[in-house]
Amino acid sequence: MQSRNFVFDPRPNFPLLVTAKRYWNPESPYINDPTALTLVCLHGTGFHKEQWEPAIDDLLALVKAKNDQVRIREVWSIDAPNHGDAAVLNEETLSWGYEVSFRWEDYGRATHSLLAGLGKGIDMDFSKHRLIGVGHSMGAVSLLLSTNFFPVIKFEAVILIETMTMMKKSSAPFISIETNVLASGSISRRDIWPSKEEAYQSLKSRAAWKVWDDRVLRTYTVRPSPLSLGVLVVSLTLQTGTRHEAAAHKRLS
Repeated sequence: MQSRNFVFDPRPNFPLLVTAKRYWNPESPYINDPTALTLVCLHGTGFHKEQWEPAIDDLLALVKAKNDQVRIREVWSIDAPNHGDAAVLNEETLSWGYEVSFRWEDYGRATHSLLAGLGKGIDMDFSKHRLIGVGHSMGAVSLLLSTNFFPVIKFEAVILIETMTMMKKSSAPFISIETNVLASGSISRRDIWPSKEEAYQSLKSRAAWKVWDDRVLRTYTVRPSPLSLGVLVVSLTLQTGTRHEAAAHKRLS
């Protein structure tokens, strides 16, 4: 499998840069097949686009083992604008108010802008692709929200995993910024370590991460801490910082 990173710039229509990654098999006969499927993957709160890579690897291997009964053209994974690589590029813009709370609709709008070609940086006409949307948690909701903008993005199908939807009567612990249990949990969690291996071992020892596929966990701590956080660059932080994760949790309402 080969991959390539992209930075999509939808400004001035949308103020935040969008980071995305394309995956494809260079030996596949379906790279230019308009009838083959293009998957578009959106991640959950606190994660980033690369955490889809083990699933993409396994899926493409399974498809190949089944003699390409499902024809896959390529796969795209898109960061939320305040997560992963996008959070680094958008750091200054995010400080203008997005750090208090981040609307999931903006992840949907970023996705729509990229797929509709409303900007520059990706020379791809997605209207000529058979799109399958794949979203996890926040990404599942944002995927649906991406269809609210014009021009309408046509998905052949959507796969929604652990969609963050709930009945109003059960949502009380989550909808208040002051009492949001998910946001407070994110803010209080450690996200700075002196080395990548120490970060990995620290997370691996905790129940929440112990059950993760090891390949996914290994992608979770991959970048130096930004100087704007007031720490030395020799430290490592989560690919998506906890303050941005908390901001996304605060928009569950």
